[in-house]
Parts: sequence; C-alpha cells; structure tokens
Amino acid sequence: MPITSMHVGVGSQGSAIHLMEKPLTGWGETPTSHERLKESYYYIQKLWAGATDESHLNEPVEPAATQTGGDTA
Repeated sequence: MPITSMHVGVGSQGSAIHLMEKPLTGWGETPTSHERLKESYYYIQKLWAGATDESHLNEPVEPAATQTGGDTA
C-alpha cells in the first residue's frame, strides 16, 4: 500500500494543532546506489584469506575492483 500523503502541523504545548494534508510524490524511478566499503572491510578480507602474519594487516589494501562513476565520499 503506497503512502500518498501525510498530515503535518506546528503548535505549542496546550493548544490544538491544526494538521494540513501534504501530498507526497514518489522517487519516480528507483534511486541509484553505490557500494561503499570501509577500510576495515579489507582488513577482514586479508584475515579470511589466510594472512597469518599480523604485521601485513596494517598495510593498505586496494579494492579488488575499482568502482567507476559516483562520488567516493
């Protein structure tokens, strides 16, 4: 069941709040999303890959595949 509107209002304590209906519009098409992996992901990836010497775990690891497009924040 899609939500087509919501009721909003502003007031102060002790007074009745008049609500007004606000129609809602959808996203249109499905919004795009981009996977963002934290630095810790690569640390865990090394552990699961069998890295037993922990001195190598603090070295930077590049992602297996470089993403294209979108921001990286």
